Amino acid sequence: MSARPAAWSLNARAVFDALLAHGMLTRGEIAESTGLSRVTASGVVEQLIRRGIVEYAATVPWSSGGPNARTYALRPTAAYVVGVAAHLDRIAVATATITGDVLAESTCAVEAGGDTADRFHRLILESLAAAAAPVERLHRVVVGTPGVVDPSAQGYVSFTSDVRSWQADITSLGGALGCPVICENDVKLAALSEMHLGAGRGVRDLVLAWIDDGFALGAIVGGRLLRGDHGWAGEIGFMPAAVTGPVVGTRRGGTHVATVQSALNAHGIYALGEHFGVAQADVLAAMSARFTGVAGADTLFAEIAHRVALAIAPPILILDPDVVVLTGSVALAGGQPLLDSVIAELREFGPLPLSIMLSELDREAVAQGAVLLALADARDGLFDGTSADEGLDPL
Repeated sequence: MSARPAAWSLNARAVFDALLAHGMLTRGEIAESTGLSRVTASGVVEQLIRRGIVEYAATVPWSSGGPNARTYALRPTAAYVVGVAAHLDRIAVATATITGDVLAESTCAVEAGGDTADRFHRLILESLAAAAAPVERLHRVVVGTPGVVDPSAQGYVSFTSDVRSWQADITSLGGALGCPVICENDVKLAALSEMHLGAGRGVRDLVLAWIDDGFALGAIVGGRLLRGDHGWAGEIGFMPAAVTGPVVGTRRGGTHVATVQSALNAHGIYALGEHFGVAQADVLAAMSARFTGVAGADTLFAEIAHRVALAIAPPILILDPDVVVLTGSVALAGGQPLLDSVIAELREFGPLPLSIMLSELDREAVAQGAVLLALADARDGLFDGTSADEGLDPL
């Protein structure tokens, strides 16, 4: 690539980021924010206006740009992204503008049988229509899925015990939609949501523990999502668990071995509840009520807290994050009493630096994380390898 296209791409991205951060700016303010000369900043703004990425916003009576200076802003409708959460029982879809405004959100139950690619295609088109977003301006789709997603293989799900055969169907959507469609692990996406929108706002290092149908961690270190070379980072549900009491064991070599997942996922909690005389139908409801009047529930509660503490202590000691966030149906059902008990259990291990809290998200965390990842990828793609005169088609 020549120096000129590379320089233009860097300058254009700098102008884009300045407008994204500040909203409306004059050309002089853009130059000041980016460190570009006024001549260079003005030229980049003109190119971005021609591409439909930047638009004239207003004229202000006085600013650093002088009297009656024009201000400019990003054009939100220049491009769109879609985030999808493929849960076992439901599919959630969210459509956002390139500036990050979520315009449409929907959730539907998973249908038995049928063409999976067609179903996802239909749901994405419905979301775009609800957002009044033309499909030709769709730049990225990210699908959050259970399983191990290999970052070196363009988002291929290399292992899963939950999702069936729709992986190839999902990635084939790119041709139908005319834009890249990539997969990412659902818990990692939930960690992104928590970092940017929830309990992790303002921190650089975060560990999210997802306690639901499965158990897994999403880790962000130095502001970057931790995936590992093969996508297995955070999959501690497969680790052996040093627990007592019943578990739904994983078969290894003809025997059943307790794993963190079998000890702490919803099925494991139900089995533990049965052991302590708490009916399956009552377990999560009883947790949310702090086990009021449920025989055997206090003992069950203490064992759950102990198991959670055993599971999250190693990543706390290895990564030493700013904050640990508990989420998922089991964690949220236990609420603050469970959180307090987990912290008390961890205190027994030693003087761990603890900042543990419950998720603060009240929206679909995986779909929101998919939107965030799609936005980051789409924004990079607007300028990567392009000059003012080549590469990008006018919007």
